[in-house]
Amino acid sequence: MLFFSLLYVFAQYTAIAAAINATSLSWYDPQLPGLNATLQEEVFARRSYFYVGGKYINGTTGSVITDQMYVEKLEPPVVLHAYPIVFITGGFQTATNWLNTPDDRAGWASYFLSQGYIVYLADHVKRGRSPWIVADSALLNTTATGLAFVQNYFIAGERTKLWPQAVLHTQWPGTAEVGDPTFDQFYASQIQTAPNDGPFSQTVVDAYSALLDKIGASVLVSHSQGGPYGWGIGDSRPELVKAIIALEPEGPPFENQVQRTGAARPYGITTAPITYSPAVNLTADANAFIKVRVNSTDPNLANCLMQAEPAKQLPNLQKFPILMYTTEASYHAFYDHCTYSYLVQAGVTPEWLQLKDIGIRGNAHFSFMEKNSMEIVPLLDMWIRATVE
Repeated sequence: MLFFSLLYVFAQYTAIAAAINATSLSWYDPQLPGLNATLQEEVFARRSYFYVGGKYINGTTGSVITDQMYVEKLEPPVVLHAYPIVFITGGFQTATNWLNTPDDRAGWASYFLSQGYIVYLADHVKRGRSPWIVADSALLNTTATGLAFVQNYFIAGERTKLWPQAVLHTQWPGTAEVGDPTFDQFYASQIQTAPNDGPFSQTVVDAYSALLDKIGASVLVSHSQGGPYGWGIGDSRPELVKAIIALEPEGPPFENQVQRTGAARPYGITTAPITYSPAVNLTADANAFIKVRVNSTDPNLANCLMQAEPAKQLPNLQKFPILMYTTEASYHAFYDHCTYSYLVQAGVTPEWLQLKDIGIRGNAHFSFMEKNSMEIVPLLDMWIRATVE
Protein backbone atom coordinates (compact mmCIF):
# COMPACT_ATOMS: atom_id res chain seq x y z
CA MET A 1 0.00 0.00 0.00
CA LEU A 2 1.31 3.43 -0.93
CA PHE A 3 0.69 6.22 1.58
CA PHE A 4 0.09 9.83 0.64
CA SER A 5 -0.52 12.78 2.96
CA LEU A 6 -2.88 15.20 1.19
CA LEU A 7 -3.63 18.87 1.76
CA TYR A 8 -7.20 18.76 0.39
CA VAL A 9 -8.04 21.28 -0.92
CA PHE A 10 -12.28 32.70 -36.38
CA ALA A 11 -10.76 32.86 -38.95
CA GLN A 12 -7.60 34.87 -38.48
CA TYR A 13 -7.91 37.98 -36.32
CA THR A 14 -11.49 37.46 -35.13
CA ALA A 15 -10.61 33.97 -33.91
CA ILE A 16 -7.71 35.34 -31.89
CA ALA A 17 -9.72 38.26 -30.53
CA ALA A 18 -12.45 35.82 -29.48
CA ALA A 19 -9.91 33.51 -27.90
CA ILE A 20 -8.73 36.15 -25.48
CA ASN A 21 -12.22 36.29 -23.94
CA ALA A 22 -13.31 32.75 -24.72
CA THR A 23 -13.71 31.21 -21.31
CA SER A 24 -17.36 30.60 -20.49
CA LEU A 25 -16.63 28.43 -17.44
CA SER A 26 -20.24 27.25 -17.29
CA TRP A 27 -19.03 24.28 -15.25
CA TYR A 28 -17.25 26.39 -12.64
CA ASP A 29 -18.79 26.42 -9.19
CA PRO A 30 -16.88 28.46 -6.59
CA GLN A 31 -18.89 26.68 -3.90
CA LEU A 32 -17.48 23.26 -4.76
CA PRO A 33 -16.94 21.44 -1.47
CA GLY A 34 -13.24 21.34 -0.81
CA LEU A 35 -12.28 24.26 -2.99
CA ASN A 36 -9.90 26.36 -0.90
CA ALA A 37 -10.35 23.95 1.98
CA THR A 38 -7.53 23.01 4.31
CA LEU A 39 -8.47 19.51 5.45
CA GLN A 40 -5.76 16.97 6.10
CA GLU A 41 -6.45 13.48 4.79
CA GLU A 42 -4.58 10.23 4.53
CA VAL A 43 -4.78 8.69 1.09
CA PHE A 44 -3.93 5.06 0.53
CA ALA A 45 -3.43 3.43 -2.83
CA ARG A 46 -2.48 0.05 -4.23
CA ARG A 47 0.67 0.54 -6.26
CA SER A 48 1.72 -1.57 -9.26
CA TYR A 49 3.72 -1.03 -12.43
CA PHE A 50 4.22 -2.44 -15.93
CA TYR A 51 5.79 -1.57 -19.28
CA VAL A 52 4.05 -0.83 -22.59
CA GLY A 53 5.26 -0.37 -26.14
CA GLY A 54 8.74 -1.24 -27.25
CA LYS A 55 10.26 -3.39 -29.96
CA TYR A 56 13.06 -5.88 -30.31
CA ILE A 57 16.09 -4.87 -32.36
CA ASN A 58 19.51 -6.32 -33.04
CA GLY A 59 22.04 -4.97 -30.56
CA THR A 60 25.76 -5.54 -30.07
CA THR A 61 25.03 -8.48 -27.76
CA GLY A 62 22.05 -9.87 -29.68
CA SER A 63 18.38 -9.00 -29.57
CA VAL A 64 17.42 -6.22 -27.17
CA ILE A 65 14.20 -4.38 -26.45
CA THR A 66 13.97 -0.62 -26.80
CA ASP A 67 11.38 2.18 -26.74
CA GLN A 68 9.40 0.58 -23.91
CA MET A 69 7.67 2.90 -21.43
CA TYR A 70 7.42 2.52 -17.67
CA VAL A 71 3.91 3.00 -16.25
CA GLU A 72 2.93 3.17 -12.59
CA LYS A 73 -0.67 2.50 -11.54
CA LEU A 74 -2.09 3.95 -8.31
CA GLU A 75 -5.50 2.63 -7.33
CA PRO A 76 -7.53 3.95 -4.36
CA PRO A 77 -9.32 1.53 -2.04
CA VAL A 78 -12.69 2.56 -3.51
CA VAL A 79 -12.82 3.51 -7.20
CA LEU A 80 -15.55 6.08 -7.80
CA HIS A 81 -14.99 7.05 -11.43
CA ALA A 82 -15.31 5.08 -14.66
CA TYR A 83 -12.26 6.63 -16.29
CA PRO A 84 -8.75 6.87 -14.87
CA ILE A 85 -6.42 9.86 -15.08
CA VAL A 86 -3.31 9.48 -17.26
CA PHE A 87 -0.69 12.15 -16.58
CA ILE A 88 1.62 13.11 -19.49
CA THR A 89 4.72 14.88 -18.25
CA GLY A 90 6.54 17.86 -19.77
CA GLY A 91 10.10 18.27 -20.97
CA PHE A 92 13.05 17.27 -18.77
CA GLN A 93 10.64 15.82 -16.20
CA THR A 94 9.53 12.42 -14.99
CA ALA A 95 6.26 11.24 -13.51
CA THR A 96 7.54 12.24 -10.07
CA ASN A 97 6.15 15.71 -10.92
CA TRP A 98 2.71 14.52 -9.92
CA LEU A 99 3.52 12.66 -6.71
CA ASN A 100 4.44 15.57 -4.48
CA THR A 101 5.88 19.08 -4.63
CA PRO A 102 9.55 20.01 -4.16
CA ASP A 103 8.71 21.46 -0.75
CA ASP A 104 7.15 18.12 0.24
CA ARG A 105 3.46 18.83 -0.04
CA ALA A 106 1.00 16.40 -1.61
CA GLY A 107 0.87 16.39 -5.40
CA TRP A 108 -2.00 16.25 -7.85
CA ALA A 109 -1.85 12.46 -8.05
CA SER A 110 -2.76 12.39 -4.36
CA TYR A 111 -5.70 14.70 -4.90
CA PHE A 112 -7.19 12.56 -7.66
CA LEU A 113 -6.64 9.42 -5.60
CA SER A 114 -8.49 11.05 -2.71
CA GLN A 115 -11.43 11.64 -5.04
CA GLY A 116 -11.60 8.00 -6.11
CA TYR A 117 -9.77 8.09 -9.44
CA ILE A 118 -7.27 5.50 -10.62
CA VAL A 119 -4.09 7.33 -11.63
CA TYR A 120 -1.44 6.31 -14.16
CA LEU A 121 2.01 7.90 -14.15
CA ALA A 122 4.48 7.22 -16.96
CA ASP A 123 8.09 8.08 -17.69
CA HIS A 124 8.30 8.86 -21.41
CA VAL A 125 10.30 6.61 -23.71
CA LYS A 126 14.07 6.87 -23.02
CA ARG A 127 13.45 8.85 -19.87
CA GLY A 128 13.56 8.07 -16.17
CA ARG A 129 12.61 4.45 -15.56
CA SER A 130 11.97 3.83 -19.27
CA PRO A 131 15.36 2.38 -20.30
CA TRP A 132 17.55 3.53 -23.13
CA ILE A 133 20.33 1.50 -24.65
CA VAL A 134 23.90 2.56 -25.29
CA ALA A 135 23.30 2.78 -29.02
CA ASP A 136 20.79 5.54 -28.31
CA SER A 137 23.24 7.70 -26.39
CA ALA A 138 24.09 9.90 -29.36
CA LEU A 139 20.39 10.76 -29.63
CA LEU A 140 20.09 11.97 -26.07
CA ASN A 141 20.86 15.23 -24.35
CA THR A 142 23.07 13.64 -21.73
CA THR A 143 22.70 16.49 -19.26
CA ALA A 144 19.54 18.00 -17.87
CA THR A 145 18.38 21.44 -18.88
CA GLY A 146 20.66 24.23 -17.64
CA LEU A 147 20.35 25.98 -14.30
CA ALA A 148 19.71 29.43 -15.80
CA PHE A 149 17.02 28.06 -18.12
CA VAL A 150 15.14 26.46 -15.24
CA GLN A 151 15.29 29.65 -13.18
CA ASN A 152 14.44 32.02 -16.06
CA TYR A 153 11.54 30.09 -17.58
CA PHE A 154 10.18 27.72 -15.00
CA ILE A 155 10.33 29.21 -11.53
CA ALA A 156 11.76 32.76 -11.37
CA GLY A 157 10.79 34.53 -14.59
CA GLU A 158 9.91 37.66 -12.64
CA ARG A 159 13.64 38.38 -12.30
CA THR A 160 14.63 38.45 -15.97
CA LYS A 161 11.25 39.55 -17.38
CA LEU A 162 11.67 37.72 -20.70
CA TRP A 163 7.93 38.01 -21.42
CA PRO A 164 5.46 40.70 -20.27
CA GLN A 165 3.50 38.59 -17.80
CA ALA A 166 6.60 37.32 -15.98
CA VAL A 167 6.51 40.19 -13.48
CA LEU A 168 3.26 38.79 -12.07
CA HIS A 169 4.83 35.60 -10.73
CA THR A 170 4.50 35.15 -6.97
CA GLN A 171 3.68 31.53 -6.26
CA TRP A 172 6.96 29.58 -6.30
CA PRO A 173 7.48 28.07 -2.83
CA GLY A 174 11.01 29.21 -2.11
CA THR A 175 13.80 31.52 -3.17
CA ALA A 176 14.57 29.77 -6.49
CA GLU A 177 18.25 29.97 -5.60
CA VAL A 178 20.87 27.24 -5.37
CA GLY A 179 21.00 26.16 -1.75
CA ASP A 180 17.31 26.65 -1.13
CA PRO A 181 16.00 23.13 -0.37
CA THR A 182 12.91 23.51 -2.55
CA PHE A 183 14.90 24.72 -5.52
CA ASP A 184 17.54 22.04 -5.12
CA GLN A 185 14.88 19.33 -4.98
CA PHE A 186 13.25 20.62 -8.17
CA TYR A 187 16.49 21.05 -10.08
CA ALA A 188 17.71 17.63 -8.98
CA SER A 189 14.68 16.12 -10.72
CA GLN A 190 15.60 17.52 -14.16
CA ILE A 191 16.84 14.74 -16.43
CA GLN A 192 18.25 14.00 -19.88
CA THR A 193 15.76 13.74 -22.73
CA ALA A 194 15.69 12.85 -26.41
CA PRO A 195 15.28 15.48 -29.14
CA ASN A 196 11.62 16.23 -29.59
CA ASP A 197 11.59 15.62 -33.34
CA GLY A 198 8.86 13.90 -35.34
CA PRO A 199 10.14 10.30 -35.17
CA PHE A 200 10.82 10.40 -31.45
CA SER A 201 7.49 12.11 -30.73
CA GLN A 202 5.75 9.38 -32.69
CA THR A 203 7.50 6.78 -30.54
CA VAL A 204 6.13 8.42 -27.40
CA VAL A 205 2.62 8.67 -28.90
CA ASP A 206 2.78 5.00 -29.86
CA ALA A 207 3.72 4.01 -26.32
CA TYR A 208 0.86 5.97 -24.77
CA SER A 209 -1.52 4.57 -27.40
CA ALA A 210 -0.44 1.09 -26.31
CA LEU A 211 -1.17 2.12 -22.74
CA LEU A 212 -4.75 3.09 -23.63
CA ASP A 213 -5.14 -0.18 -25.55
CA LYS A 214 -4.27 -1.93 -22.30
CA ILE A 215 -6.22 0.10 -19.72
CA GLY A 216 -9.14 1.39 -21.80
CA ALA A 217 -10.81 4.78 -22.05
CA SER A 218 -9.10 7.47 -19.97
CA VAL A 219 -8.82 11.18 -19.26
CA LEU A 220 -5.45 12.64 -20.27
CA VAL A 221 -3.75 15.43 -18.33
CA SER A 222 -0.79 16.77 -20.32
CA HIS A 223 1.76 19.42 -19.46
CA SER A 224 4.03 21.48 -21.73
CA GLN A 225 6.05 19.16 -24.00
CA GLY A 226 3.47 16.52 -23.16
CA GLY A 227 0.79 18.65 -24.86
CA PRO A 228 1.66 17.62 -28.43
CA TYR A 229 1.92 14.02 -27.22
CA GLY A 230 -1.63 14.37 -25.91
CA TRP A 231 -2.86 15.71 -29.26
CA GLY A 232 -1.14 12.77 -30.97
CA ILE A 233 -2.67 10.21 -28.60
CA GLY A 234 -6.10 11.77 -29.07
CA ASP A 235 -5.63 11.57 -32.82
CA SER A 236 -4.41 7.98 -32.65
CA ARG A 237 -7.02 6.68 -30.20
CA PRO A 238 -10.00 9.10 -30.25
CA GLU A 239 -12.34 6.33 -29.16
CA LEU A 240 -10.28 5.78 -26.00
CA VAL A 241 -9.71 9.40 -25.01
CA LYS A 242 -12.63 10.66 -22.96
CA ALA A 243 -11.11 14.13 -22.53
CA ILE A 244 -7.83 16.03 -22.59
CA ILE A 245 -6.79 18.64 -20.06
CA ALA A 246 -3.85 20.43 -21.68
CA LEU A 247 -1.85 22.36 -19.10
CA GLU A 248 -0.01 24.99 -21.15
CA PRO A 249 0.63 22.70 -24.14
CA GLU A 250 3.86 23.29 -26.04
CA GLY A 251 3.36 26.04 -28.61
CA PRO A 252 2.56 28.27 -30.31
CA PRO A 253 1.58 26.70 -33.66
CA PHE A 254 4.40 26.08 -36.15
CA GLU A 255 7.06 28.11 -34.31
CA ASN A 256 8.75 28.85 -31.02
CA GLN A 257 8.13 32.08 -29.15
CA VAL A 258 9.89 33.43 -26.06
CA GLN A 259 12.33 30.53 -25.66
CA ARG A 260 13.29 30.28 -29.35
CA THR A 261 14.84 26.90 -28.69
CA GLY A 262 14.06 23.38 -29.81
CA ALA A 263 12.24 22.05 -32.84
CA ALA A 264 9.19 23.93 -34.05
CA ARG A 265 5.97 22.03 -34.76
CA PRO A 266 5.69 21.40 -38.53
CA TYR A 267 2.16 20.00 -38.15
CA GLY A 268 0.96 23.14 -36.38
CA ILE A 269 0.47 21.77 -32.89
CA THR A 270 2.66 18.65 -33.19
CA THR A 271 6.04 17.58 -34.50
CA ALA A 272 4.81 14.11 -35.51
CA PRO A 273 2.18 13.72 -38.24
CA ILE A 274 -1.42 14.17 -37.15
CA THR A 275 -4.67 13.64 -39.07
CA TYR A 276 -5.90 16.64 -41.04
CA SER A 277 -8.77 16.99 -43.50
CA PRO A 278 -7.75 17.52 -46.26
CA ALA A 279 -4.80 15.27 -45.50
CA VAL A 280 -1.30 16.66 -44.96
CA ASN A 281 1.90 14.91 -46.00
CA LEU A 282 4.85 17.22 -45.46
CA THR A 283 7.26 14.64 -46.85
CA ALA A 284 5.49 14.77 -50.21
CA ASP A 285 4.58 18.47 -50.03
CA ALA A 286 6.58 20.71 -47.74
CA ASN A 287 4.18 23.57 -48.51
CA ALA A 288 1.00 21.72 -47.58
CA PHE A 289 0.18 24.43 -45.07
CA ILE A 290 -0.44 27.97 -46.29
CA LYS A 291 0.31 30.18 -43.30
CA VAL A 292 -0.54 33.76 -42.49
CA ARG A 293 0.80 36.02 -39.76
CA VAL A 294 -1.94 37.53 -37.60
CA ASN A 295 -0.78 40.47 -35.53
CA SER A 296 -2.10 41.13 -32.07
CA THR A 297 -3.36 44.56 -31.08
CA ASP A 298 -2.18 43.89 -27.53
CA PRO A 299 1.58 44.37 -27.04
CA ASN A 300 1.47 41.84 -24.21
CA LEU A 301 0.31 39.07 -26.55
CA ALA A 302 2.27 37.37 -29.32
CA ASN A 303 1.54 37.58 -33.00
CA CYS A 304 0.27 34.23 -34.26
CA LEU A 305 1.13 32.07 -37.24
CA MET A 306 -2.18 30.63 -38.42
CA GLN A 307 -3.51 28.68 -41.39
CA ALA A 308 -4.82 30.64 -44.33
CA GLU A 309 -8.51 30.04 -44.97
CA PRO A 310 -9.98 27.63 -45.75
CA ALA A 311 -8.14 25.99 -42.89
CA LYS A 312 -7.45 22.28 -42.77
CA GLN A 313 -9.41 20.58 -40.01
CA LEU A 314 -8.43 18.25 -37.16
CA PRO A 315 -11.32 15.75 -37.25
CA ASN A 316 -10.15 13.37 -34.55
CA LEU A 317 -9.60 16.10 -31.97
CA GLN A 318 -13.25 17.09 -32.47
CA LYS A 319 -14.44 13.82 -30.93
CA PHE A 320 -13.89 14.52 -27.23
CA PRO A 321 -13.88 17.52 -24.88
CA ILE A 322 -10.70 19.53 -24.37
CA LEU A 323 -9.80 21.96 -21.62
CA MET A 324 -6.82 24.25 -22.23
CA TYR A 325 -5.32 25.85 -19.15
CA THR A 326 -3.07 28.90 -18.81
CA THR A 327 -1.67 30.57 -15.72
CA GLU A 328 -1.27 34.31 -15.21
CA ALA A 329 2.52 34.64 -15.20
CA SER A 330 3.85 31.81 -17.37
CA TYR A 331 5.55 32.42 -20.71
CA HIS A 332 2.49 30.61 -22.10
CA ALA A 333 0.37 33.61 -21.08
CA PHE A 334 2.14 35.43 -23.92
CA TYR A 335 1.11 32.98 -26.66
CA ASP A 336 -1.44 30.38 -25.59
CA HIS A 337 -4.15 32.39 -27.35
CA CYS A 338 -2.44 31.33 -30.58
CA THR A 339 -2.77 27.65 -29.72
CA TYR A 340 -6.39 28.07 -28.67
CA SER A 341 -7.22 30.01 -31.85
CA TYR A 342 -5.49 27.42 -34.01
CA LEU A 343 -7.56 24.63 -32.52
CA VAL A 344 -10.78 26.60 -33.05
CA GLN A 345 -9.78 27.41 -36.64
CA ALA A 346 -9.24 23.67 -37.21
CA GLY A 347 -12.74 22.82 -36.04
CA VAL A 348 -11.92 21.81 -32.48
CA THR A 349 -14.04 23.18 -29.64
CA PRO A 350 -11.80 23.50 -26.59
CA GLU A 351 -12.66 25.38 -23.48
CA TRP A 352 -9.95 27.71 -22.20
CA LEU A 353 -9.40 28.19 -18.51
CA GLN A 354 -7.21 31.18 -17.70
CA LEU A 355 -6.61 31.12 -13.98
CA LYS A 356 -6.56 34.90 -13.70
CA ASP A 357 -10.20 34.98 -14.91
CA ILE A 358 -11.32 33.28 -11.71
CA GLY A 359 -9.00 35.17 -9.40
CA ILE A 360 -6.14 32.67 -9.14
CA ARG A 361 -3.10 34.86 -9.56
CA GLY A 362 0.65 34.67 -9.72
CA ASN A 363 1.28 31.19 -11.11
CA ALA A 364 3.89 30.23 -13.69
CA HIS A 365 4.53 27.14 -15.79
CA PHE A 366 4.80 24.62 -12.95
CA SER A 367 1.60 25.61 -11.17
CA PHE A 368 1.00 22.08 -9.91
CA MET A 369 4.09 22.46 -7.72
CA GLU A 370 3.47 26.01 -6.54
CA LYS A 371 2.14 27.28 -3.23
CA ASN A 372 -1.52 27.28 -4.27
CA SER A 373 -1.47 23.98 -6.16
CA MET A 374 -4.28 22.51 -4.07
CA GLU A 375 -6.44 25.54 -4.78
CA ILE A 376 -6.13 24.76 -8.50
CA VAL A 377 -6.53 21.02 -8.88
CA PRO A 378 -10.19 20.84 -7.74
CA LEU A 379 -11.00 22.94 -10.81
CA LEU A 380 -9.81 20.14 -13.05
CA ASP A 381 -11.83 17.61 -11.11
CA MET A 382 -14.86 19.90 -11.37
CA TRP A 383 -14.48 20.10 -15.16
CA ILE A 384 -14.12 16.33 -15.51
CA ARG A 385 -17.23 15.66 -13.46
CA ALA A 386 -19.28 18.25 -15.38
CA THR A 387 -17.96 17.40 -18.84
CA VAL A 388 -16.99 13.75 -18.93
CA GLU A 389 -19.28 12.11 -16.44
